[in-house]
Amino acid sequence: MFREGKRVSDPRPGPRYGPSRNRRRVDDPLRRPRGEWLRDLLAEAGADCLDDAGVDADAVDHLYVSNMASGELEGQTGAPNMLAHDLAAQPAYTARIDQTSSSGGAGIYAAWQSVASEASEMTLLVGGEKMTHKTTGEATDVIASLTHPVEYKHGVTLPSFAGLTARLYLDEYDAPRESLGKVAVKNHRNGVDNPKAQFRKAVDLETVLDSPIVADPLRLYDFCPITDGSAALLFCPESVARELTDEYVVVSGVAGATDTHVVHERADPTTMRGVVESSDQAYAMADRDPKISTSRSSTTCSRSSSSCSSRTSASPRRARAGRRSRKAVPNATATCRSTLPAA
Repeated sequence: MFREGKRVSDPRPGPRYGPSRNRRRVDDPLRRPRGEWLRDLLAEAGADCLDDAGVDADAVDHLYVSNMASGELEGQTGAPNMLAHDLAAQPAYTARIDQTSSSGGAGIYAAWQSVASEASEMTLLVGGEKMTHKTTGEATDVIASLTHPVEYKHGVTLPSFAGLTARLYLDEYDAPRESLGKVAVKNHRNGVDNPKAQFRKAVDLETVLDSPIVADPLRLYDFCPITDGSAALLFCPESVARELTDEYVVVSGVAGATDTHVVHERADPTTMRGVVESSDQAYAMADRDPKISTSRSSTTCSRSSSSCSSRTSASPRRARAGRRSRKAVPNATATCRSTLPAA
């Protein structure tokens, strides 16, 4: 554990399973090649993250796993305990963060809170999902379980909802269809030089616009693929991060909010009020003006949702009068290593 800025080795005997130590190999009957099971994906990302930061697994106080559907997809719900074993991170506190398609963001919020509250001095967050062993229909149905049952029984899945939203978005803002296609072109271009990307190839706008229709007006390249992937972040106080590396990220603002579950109750389906509210809080916490933000990123299943999310977070409304303000905790930081595939 970390005490007075020093890393103390775990005195307990026994094997270590992280990389660069005695990590289990593919020929171990309890393990499978990377990508075959969620266990492998989580262990690879978590171990790479610790190695990248130069931190021993026994220094981790809290270990969170962001995951939505390991139970439905693999019949495995004990991912946090399993990962603690594989990394030799016991006796760290472990928990699974399931917030459907925003499990990654919810995990970041929880990991940041654990450090900012001083409940943990070193928190490892690992997110992952294993889906490619299922058919497209099976995987889509599992993902659709996050929708409201009133709408689900009428056939609302994330792709169908994205198509409806895209049509409304293009009509309401008089946007050309090419504007959504350019998002796919950009995403594939970003994946070319990423060794962890699922598709390391560029595509042109014509290819995107001529791809098969999935949910009109959205086509194949307008959606993220069903895939396997994982990523990891290590959170610690800034005073500790400075001892580990010269390159770390300071979390200056973080927030979360919830929109209406039933989509047809939203005043404007193209406006994600949860994004608006959480953006308000995060920008206020960081004391930043969104109008001068140099970059903005959103993660969604479709390009239309990404466009709606980016638009609604670009100029968030002022926080409501009387809302309790939250100040940034300057010593909550993160150093990270990712093995997340990019579409």
